[in-house]
Amino acid sequence: MIEVMDSKIAIVVTVQNKKLFKKTINSIPSNVDLYSIDGRHGFFALNALELVFKSSQTKKYDWIIMADEDVIFIDFSAVVDLLKYMKDNNYQVSGMNDGNGIEFRKGSPKI
Repeated sequence: MIEVMDSKIAIVVTVQNKKLFKKTINSIPSNVDLYSIDGRHGFFALNALELVFKSSQTKKYDWIIMADEDVIFIDFSAVVDLLKYMKDNNYQVSGMNDGNGIEFRKGSPKI
């Protein structure tokens, strides 16, 4: 089985705010492939996830990370640690609730 550090990883970003995405895109590691989905007209969440899994382009990856355009990857080694944990414990999916679902995500100026 492929080790996490040798895995092929892609990040799929759902973009509703292109100006914000231009500011955060630089935090994505250069050794990770990037795909963006235009989410401005309701194409996000499960719709975007369905597109990702149906795409032949994404079948070559061991790990696909979906994120919104406001994600800043400050320490990508933490993501690698999560992927290692998922691999070691036979997890295929992990995530967190969006939109003020947990305490430290409260305070969005758009809500």
